[in-house]
Amino acid sequence: MLRGPGGCERTEAEYRRLAVLAGFSFAGTTDIGSFSLIKSGRSVSEADTVVRTAAPA
Repeated sequence: MLRGPGGCERTEAEYRRLAVLAGFSFAGTTDIGSFSLIKSGRSVSEADTVVRTAAPA
């Protein structure tokens, strides 16, 4: 996304890398006219899974 002076265009590979580094999974892109929608979601780590599935004491 360009935002003011000094902004830059990114490739899908660059957005994929940014999403993964930020802890998200990258689901892909969809063209919507002259723009592309970037689809991603929260990555679930093994620690999150353990916390969510632990029974209350």
